[in-house]
Amino acid sequence: MVYSGQGLGRMSRIFHRLYRDCLIPERFARLERPVLLNSWEASYFDFHKESLLKLAEEAARAGAELFVLDDGWFGKRNDTTSSVGDWIPNQEKLGGDPSGTDS
Repeated sequence: MVYSGQGLGRMSRIFHRLYRDCLIPERFARLERPVLLNSWEASYFDFHKESLLKLAEEAARAGAELFVLDDGWFGKRNDTTSSVGDWIPNQEKLGGDPSGTDS
């Protein structure tokens, strides 16, 4: 918990200093972080191998260094009503063997 009597901006700076100085392992605290693109806002559950590759290529051209496929890659997860907790990759979406024997 942090407090500031000098507004939200000051409170945010205190909070970030708390994380940097007390919670992040020292060897990582001052390192520049890589630029990351999370696929969620671009595609939600509507993606396939080709659309992900295109998105990753465009992100790389814009300077992204990491790409995260956030949700919808497992089970039959095509909306928020199913497959939570199913960690078996959806090979049809990911372009692998639909039988699941791909590794």
